[in-house]
Amino acid sequence: MKWLSYFCLFCLFALGCKKDEEKPKTFDELVQGVWNVTSDKTEYFDAANNKVYEESTTNNFKYIIQNKNIITNNGGTIAQYATYTLNEQNGKKYINLIASGLNSIFEVTNLTDTKMTWQQENFNVVYFEGGAQKTATKSIFTIELEK
Repeated sequence: MKWLSYFCLFCLFALGCKKDEEKPKTFDELVQGVWNVTSDKTEYFDAANNKVYEESTTNNFKYIIQNKNIITNNGGTIAQYATYTLNEQNGKKYINLIASGLNSIFEVTNLTDTKMTWQQENFNVVYFEGGAQKTATKSIFTIELEK
């Protein structure tokens, strides 16, 4: 009988002690860290929303994001400093970069522990294709980053 009591007590203890569920990281926590740019591209669209041109850049930029500050470094001696704010509106997440002469808002369209995508939509954009200057109704600039 004594063993049965111990067994019941053990079962009660074992079943009653659950590991706390891990709390999901906040937008701010997920953004923090060292991010490497894996690609950046700009897509240009006409008035009918057809993509008319795309350009991409290969670079080795690194974004160090911490404590409301961003340091961008190209792997060499060039470093730029900015502050940022985070905002959520209508279920969408935004990062606003603020530096001398710069105030640029990107929508954060993808954000996990290891991947992040920023997009910025602009209108009536001038671009060059084959040496000729052209104007697009809109452009979408996309930056993909990985930790």
